[in-house]
Amino acid sequence: MPLSLSAFEVELPKIALANVAAEIKISNANPLEKIDFYYENQYRSELTNKSGHLSIDLIFNETGQKNIRIARTSSDASEYSISVIPGWISIAPP
Repeated sequence: MPLSLSAFEVELPKIALANVAAEIKISNANPLEKIDFYYENQYRSELTNKSGHLSIDLIFNETGQKNIRIARTSSDASEYSISVIPGWISIAPP
C-alpha cells in the first residue's frame, strides 16, 4: 500500500512475520537521497539509487503493533505502523 512521505512514496506490508525480513520500498525520491529508518530501538540509513528508488529488508524481533519512522531529515519524517505476528503462524495449517 503506497503512502506518501513528502515528495516520495513508501510501500510496506500490512503484516510482517517476526524474525523474517519485511521489504520496505521507497520510490519517487531524489537520486542518491539519504533515508533514515527508526524501528524497534534500531536505526538504519540508506541511499536511494540514481532513479530515486530504494528497497530494504527490516527484521522485527518481537510481535505486536510496531512503528517505523522514516525520515529524510529530522524535521521531515513520517511514522507508519505494521502488525508483526509470530513466524510459526505462516506454517500453521488452515
